[in-house]
Amino acid sequence: MAPEIVEGREYECEVDIWSTGVITYILLSGDAPFKGNNKLQIQRDIRNKNLTMDDPAWTGISDSAKDFIRRALNRK
Repeated sequence: MAPEIVEGREYECEVDIWSTGVITYILLSGDAPFKGNNKLQIQRDIRNKNLTMDDPAWTGISDSAKDFIRRALNRK
């Protein structure tokens, strides 16, 4: 879920951009960008976690792909 949805704010197409960023992150790394043991923990991660791409899975990923993900997962 995009931060706007988690926080119950009105939203437009930015939530689709966010979803594209999450899917791209998963496809390139094989892991989810936001984690938790339950829905509340995942929502907290969505709102607060600083996105990192320092895991070994990101070694061969281009800087432009990483930049795309950072821009797509930008909290407004």
